[in-house]
This record gives sequence, structure tokens and C-alpha cells, in this order.
Amino acid sequence: MNEGEVVTTSEKSYAGKGLDRQVIVHAALRFIDRRGSQGLTMRGLGQELSVEAMSLYRYVSGREDLLEAVITELLDDIRPHMDELLARTWQGYLQSLAHAVRQIAIEHPGAFPLVANGLSQIFDAASLLFLTWLGWRMFFDFDASLQDDALAVAVIGIS
Repeated sequence: MNEGEVVTTSEKSYAGKGLDRQVIVHAALRFIDRRGSQGLTMRGLGQELSVEAMSLYRYVSGREDLLEAVITELLDDIRPHMDELLARTWQGYLQSLAHAVRQIAIEHPGAFPLVANGLSQIFDAASLLFLTWLGWRMFFDFDASLQDDALAVAVIGIS
């Protein structure tokens, strides 16, 4: 809020509760972990936060925006949990990524289906980048270990 702006009565009711987008996203994640994403409603989340559902719309445009924010929150948490030393090779990167994604599944079983769907959209582009990298490696640095690379591509289904 800028200096000199008038605060309406309805804004005071939730402004004093420390409500912001991050608080709402974290509350939605906890809600989803307990009840699943199908059970998430703006009214139910508002009740959990002790505010009117309409108060949430100041920070999120709707349920879909909120679900996208939850997915983003969880996906943003992947990279810090990856093993940098292991991720120096593409095989190690995939292994470290798999462990980080598994950790999300363990910590947030109700939200994981949302993340899995989000990851499938990300990996469409990542698959193309990976295949480009593999192609260049095979062209410029062909050696016997590339048989393992080709097998890995076939196994993970992006050949």
C-alpha cells in the first residue's frame, strides 16, 4: 500500500492478518496435502485462513492461478535439493533430478500429481534439448560410452 492511499474496511480485515500471495500459496499446499487438489476451493481455503474467499482474489486470480503457484513453489524447490557434484554428467543430473522429484512426492503426496503434470510439460522442452546435446556429443565425441547414452535415451522414452 502506498502512502496516502485510503484503506477500505474490507481491506483492513485481511490486511491485518498478514495475508499475501505467499501465505495463500503455502496454505493451499497444506490444504492440498491433506485433502488433495480436487478438494481445494477458494471458499475452503478462505475458511482455513479465517478470511472471506473474496479476500483471496486480491492475491490470486482464481483456483487455476493458485494451483499454478503451488506447482511453481514446489518446482522452484527442486534445484536446491539437487546434488551439484552428481549433476555434472547428464546421467548424474537425471539421477539427482529424480531424487529431488521423489522427495517432493514424499513430502507432498497430495500435490505431487500436480507436479508430475507440470514436469511432463517441462520435459517436453527438456527432451528436445537433451537430444540436441546427445546428437552433438555423438557427432563430435564419439566413443564406446555413447552406447550407454543411447540406451538411456531409449529407456527414458525420449528417443
